[in-house]
Amino acid sequence: MKNASLFYALALFLVSCGGSTSEEQYGDKVTLLPCDTISFPIDENTTYESRAMFQFEDDGREYLSFRTYENKGNHIHIFDIEKEDVHKTVPLFRQGPNAIPGMLGAYPMDLNHSIVTNSIRFTIVNDSGHVKYKSPPLYNSKHIREGGKWGKFCLTFFISRYHQPAIIKDSVLYFKQGQIGYPHTKESWQTSNIFASLNLRTNEMQPTRFCYPSVFEVEEVTRTWSCENGHSYDYTGEEVAVSFKQTDSIYVSSDFHHVKGYLAKSRHAPSMRPTLYNAQIDNEVRLRKEAMKFDYWHLMYDKYRKVFYRFVRHPYEFPADRNAQFDEDRGRIFSIVILNDQYEIIGETTLPGHTYNYTLCFVGKKGLYISLNNQDNPIFSEDELFFQRFELVEK
Repeated sequence: MKNASLFYALALFLVSCGGSTSEEQYGDKVTLLPCDTISFPIDENTTYESRAMFQFEDDGREYLSFRTYENKGNHIHIFDIEKEDVHKTVPLFRQGPNAIPGMLGAYPMDLNHSIVTNSIRFTIVNDSGHVKYKSPPLYNSKHIREGGKWGKFCLTFFISRYHQPAIIKDSVLYFKQGQIGYPHTKESWQTSNIFASLNLRTNEMQPTRFCYPSVFEVEEVTRTWSCENGHSYDYTGEEVAVSFKQTDSIYVSSDFHHVKGYLAKSRHAPSMRPTLYNAQIDNEVRLRKEAMKFDYWHLMYDKYRKVFYRFVRHPYEFPADRNAQFDEDRGRIFSIVILNDQYEIIGETTLPGHTYNYTLCFVGKKGLYISLNNQDNPIFSEDELFFQRFELVEK
């Protein structure tokens, strides 16, 4: 940790907020214990927010790939986690032979190559930002419309964000699909695939047979009423696990076809099933109503400790003077359901509001790291990325 005083300030802040993470009354086997902090410097062309942040290893060293928001800068920082400094910066281009229009996300393949995504194609660039591979377009009229409905493929909206990372297995890239078959009938959910694949050697694209589970049974009668089907996933190297915003269970497959559900419900949340929402009401009104409910935000696999972390957002009332569409939910309490590699719940840790930015987190060799770049946190700074390290400990 670079600055001990920051850690002590944070410790005092957590105590003053009642930020204990222990939940003794539930008999958990493990808990997440807050430990030290790390920080990385950022320049004026880099925001403290990112939706494409991934830890990776190369030649025994540990790095963090950080794709800044495009409206601020056009690059990927590679941070050295041990040194807490920028190791290199990968430029990304908007014009010229290496241009990637409408960049959305990124994923590190190794220290010298990254996948960069937009809604049209995947591109692999080297550490100079030079394009080394472009996929065929994933969006064209042949793929989209069949009989008035979405066809085999859809606008993928694959952006490789922290909650929906790129999955590469045997030179095949698996990616999220959009809403195939929309609007859905009760029966069509079970034939709508969640993932598609692209063979990076042959450029062949195929839908998978990983479809929505039977808990999705609501009728999307018109485009006015849509079903909340947002989901997060992570990959263990052998299995993909999917968490939906409104389901008690997570869903696991080793072949993107045969799927098994495992109960992963928060002890705090009521039982949930996918429901319809009115897409025509004012978005601000809708988001304020949704914030007042529990939901499951993202799922992360910890390969070092062989556990899963399922983030649970607790009900939060946006202050009247803040905009639910654009402002962060700084005061939201959240908890993390911990599951072992057999998908059994072994603990749940609750963390306070006004302290963390739960959308910025990564798993490293030494633990789970959650951002402290919450604007209500006394140590907040736009010039540094701060992370609290959590150790998984037996109780």
